[in-house]
Amino acid sequence: MAKERAESKERIGFTARWLRSEESFTVGEYRDKTTPLRLVVLQTKRVWQVRARVKGHPNPIRCQMGEAFDSNLAAAREWAKEVKTLCDKGINPNERRAETLGAMLDKYIEESTGTLASATISDYRHSATKFPARLRARPVSDVTTAEIRALHNSLRETPAQANRVLAVLSAAFVALSGRSDNPVSDVKRFRETPRKRYLSKAEVTELAKALEQHPNRTAVACIQFQFLTGCRPHEARSAHWDQFDLKDGIWRKLAAYTKQREFHEVPVSAPVRDLLNGLPSRGKSKWLFPAKHDMDEPIGKTGVSKVWRAIREDAGIPDVRLHDLRHSFASFLVASGASLPMIGKMLGHTQAATTARYAHLDVDPLRQYAETAGAAITSSAKANKS
Repeated sequence: MAKERAESKERIGFTARWLRSEESFTVGEYRDKTTPLRLVVLQTKRVWQVRARVKGHPNPIRCQMGEAFDSNLAAAREWAKEVKTLCDKGINPNERRAETLGAMLDKYIEESTGTLASATISDYRHSATKFPARLRARPVSDVTTAEIRALHNSLRETPAQANRVLAVLSAAFVALSGRSDNPVSDVKRFRETPRKRYLSKAEVTELAKALEQHPNRTAVACIQFQFLTGCRPHEARSAHWDQFDLKDGIWRKLAAYTKQREFHEVPVSAPVRDLLNGLPSRGKSKWLFPAKHDMDEPIGKTGVSKVWRAIREDAGIPDVRLHDLRHSFASFLVASGASLPMIGKMLGHTQAATTARYAHLDVDPLRQYAETAGAAITSSAKANKS
């Protein structure tokens, strides 16, 4: 009966249970009843296959996935439908799958620009530089989980960056690979330990001195603005003059420039207004911090980072990142008595858990109360002895 099925052109309703019944198969070909999917049984393995004619081309083509397992029947059916859809549009799936991994990554990042937040695109571009040339040259259809796991492990010293590499690669596979499987899915992410680096008052004093002495005043102002507002680095670089109401002290961040892709309105302090009123770009550029040689473009990430590296060395805080200024801003809010929900609103957090990382900073007021209570108890104890 199985032999008759294999030689027959009659379609069969594939089921997971049927596929698990290995004794049901002989070498040959089986066709699914509801999709263009075919199961080709060879001497040593079973593979998924689709045969279809590309629109505008006279001869049919053959597309093949990997080995067939009962666990991916649904995915194989979706893949078969995708192949048929591409053929109907005049696209040869085999040519598409022959695209290299590097080309797919670059294409995905390019197509995502304008859709994803600028900070995300910046992270994606940086992550794309972590792929070795050999892996970038691999055909998308041939990339394996083992290769991706090896790349991930090679970046273990920077777990957050390693996980970002997986994130962009996984997104690219889903969007553009034409594969029904995602080889990134089975790679376990590294555990990330949230960084906790906050500037002390003494360090802030040294930082202020170093900022005053650096000659690149536009980059310095950008860094000062970030520290005084607690905004993300890319929000500072992309800030427009028309987002600000300096009379009422309001900064209205457009959704296109925020990480959470939502409109975010925050108050700005008197020191921030003083800083902005002294910027030479006012009335000359739409950007608060324009590029050095082109007032129509915002200051670049590379330029600000270079200035920051020099400033932090001069200030004696070489381990502090630009993003740590945002954490330090939050620490000063906590010290001033601001509640965690208020801090979350100020920083533009959409998840309470993100703000909760600052809860431990409440220890200073508690320590003060503990010292007061301890002193009172000790004093009472001494009084009783006397």
